[in-house]
Amino acid sequence: MSCGGWVFQPMMAGNPVHPDEGLPDRTTQTGRTAVLIFSDLPALDLARRRWPSSAGALIRLPDAAGLRRRGLDVHWYTTRGLSGWVRLPGAVIHEQAGDDFGSSLLIALRELAGSGYDRIVVVGSDCPQLTVQDVVQAAAGLEDHRMVLGPDHRGGIYLLGIRADAVDLIAGIVWRRNTDFAQLAARLPAHEIRILPEKLDLDQVVDLRLLSRRSPAFLLFRLLSLMSGRPFSAPLETPSFLRVQQPTWQLPPPRPAFVV
Repeated sequence: MSCGGWVFQPMMAGNPVHPDEGLPDRTTQTGRTAVLIFSDLPALDLARRRWPSSAGALIRLPDAAGLRRRGLDVHWYTTRGLSGWVRLPGAVIHEQAGDDFGSSLLIALRELAGSGYDRIVVVGSDCPQLTVQDVVQAAAGLEDHRMVLGPDHRGGIYLLGIRADAVDLIAGIVWRRNTDFAQLAARLPAHEIRILPEKLDLDQVVDLRLLSRRSPAFLLFRLLSLMSGRPFSAPLETPSFLRVQQPTWQLPPPRPAFVV
């Protein structure tokens, strides 16, 4: 079973699970750039948000195979207990560790830095506007900057690029308060940080309304969802259970307490 590029498929126990054999293997090279997808399973993410399944086209994992073809190694750090049951073509699958969101991300960054990567680009699954080229651009930005930040429209980030010798700079960041960008930008002098164009992160239902105004592709998605008989009307009217302000999620998304 597949959803958003990932495949639910029983595998032999073990961690990590490596990319498909048909893709180039760069695990023995040095001076590499890693893409760290730090994300829950899309289906669990939708369930936690209480969004309909028709929104699954918007909560999706990056194109790992496409990133591999551009010379980037891809590592997906996902829900604890499920690494042996999912596959993302082109990616090495890991389980998230740590007691909370911030510590889990720091552990993942330290693991990749310790395995020989010089540059790491962190992305999630809730920025529909993010492209392979954006990630490639961020990786290139780390050639002459210690950090690359992709700010979202709320003050958080949709992308974090960081050099291996700077990963500990994220220690102490208070995530998911719409201040991620400002906190990270304050950790280094301005000339050591590259800022990418602002994009929309889907943290709340109201963000879907904003996306529908900015993106013709999203308008097409709405039309197709109506034709499928499973309309997703959130951009038009916020459901009552979401009218009260909910905690916002920033990149990377929080690790759920879901354990198999």
